[in-house]
Amino acid sequence: MKWHWLAVTLLSYGPSLFAQGMTDSSQRLDFKSYIQEVMKKNQMLESIKQEQEAQALKYEARDLDQTPSLFFQYKLIDDRKYQSFGAIALDQSEITDYSLGVSKKWSTGTQTQISLGATDQTLTYVGLGSPQSSSFSIANLGIQISQSLWKDGFGRSTELKNQRENKIYNLNRLVTALKEDQILIFAEQSYWDFIYYQQELKQRQESLVRAKSIESWIGGRVQNGLAEESDSYGAQALVALRELQVASAQDELQSLERTLRLILEWPTQQPLPEFKNQIVPKEHPLYQLWQKDINSADTKNIIKKEALISQWELQVKTLVEQEVKEQFKPDLLLEAQYKTNSVKPSLGESFETVTDLSRPTTAIGLKFQWLFGSHSKNSQIKMAEKEQISSSIKFKRQLLESQNNWSELVRRFKELTNKVTLAEKASRLQTLKATSERKRLTQGRAITSQVLQTEQEASESALTWLKLQVEQVKLLSQLRLFTKEDLL
Repeated sequence: MKWHWLAVTLLSYGPSLFAQGMTDSSQRLDFKSYIQEVMKKNQMLESIKQEQEAQALKYEARDLDQTPSLFFQYKLIDDRKYQSFGAIALDQSEITDYSLGVSKKWSTGTQTQISLGATDQTLTYVGLGSPQSSSFSIANLGIQISQSLWKDGFGRSTELKNQRENKIYNLNRLVTALKEDQILIFAEQSYWDFIYYQQELKQRQESLVRAKSIESWIGGRVQNGLAEESDSYGAQALVALRELQVASAQDELQSLERTLRLILEWPTQQPLPEFKNQIVPKEHPLYQLWQKDINSADTKNIIKKEALISQWELQVKTLVEQEVKEQFKPDLLLEAQYKTNSVKPSLGESFETVTDLSRPTTAIGLKFQWLFGSHSKNSQIKMAEKEQISSSIKFKRQLLESQNNWSELVRRFKELTNKVTLAEKASRLQTLKATSERKRLTQGRAITSQVLQTEQEASESALTWLKLQVEQVKLLSQLRLFTKEDLL
């Protein structure tokens, strides 16, 4: 996996200048303490935490459309429409209308509304003598109910929407958790690389000291005529090679130090803490957590988080497909209304008898709706179906890759365990051989070129052993990409 994009992301956050909560630079950090510092101070992880909290709040607001709403309405009407009633005619209507109520949509898809209304009316008539006016007030208390019998039959669409939003919430949690794991993997691997190059630099410097000692000793023998000039060139070449290796190790170490500063948000003016160079894979927290699974052939419940995300995406797309099909169904809507009517000369009197059921208004009806334009509707349905099929194919593929990646991780870990054992043995023997050859050289019983070769082989074998140890412990960081969660 390529981590350069994570490096760029981390580099975008400059070191934070902080004075409190700083770990003492004299303190030695082991791996667990280092990860705790990363979790506490890395701003990318803090950003992910805020993102997770925002997702939780968004999920809590998922039922906003089912939140009760309060309404109040005040309206003045001056209607001068002329209406004839034989000998008399309505010349003007002056109406003041008030309404107060609460409406709510329920999870069953039922829309309800309870309202309290009042109307003050003044009617002016003409036709028989001078114009005559009459005033009266109407108060009413009513309830309205609307229920879909087909398209959103008893909350089918609402149920699908709630299921989809639940899946999306869990999907987003997995995605943000994976982002966190990838940052921690990058931080962890940078830590182990830093440990390796610290040890490499130390060994390269020790090898340089030994090479210079050999160069000095051989130089003396050449001056005394006891060694060939070519032996001196060989010793000088060994010193030059060691100096180059020291310079390369220093360069890598400085580069990693800058990376660790950015990961830890560590100020440039303060020295990094000393890191403990203990490389023991079997003491790694992730190994202890996954030990039984690594040593077991049963991996049915182990899945890569990317595959699990694909599974949740498939479930979301399946629900979206069902929602789209539900959306384009014909709709048969049942509507009912009941309200009282209290007619009195004044507004106050009408409110006093607003619960009088003697003269109610009742209404009941059915409304049929059908979106009959076929082309656009079918395109929407087919698009949802294609996206669902695409997600299904992607999930199957990532599930296959997940199983393969886990098997390969376990195989590589076991293979590295074997290689580390062999490399340790080879390093020990090469070191003994190089020590013996140097001793023989001082006694004049060894060939210079052979001493130089054994010295080179001892140094490289020690670094090979160290490199394999680091590669093995870095491999354990990949366990963050897997989960033991069963497929749903």
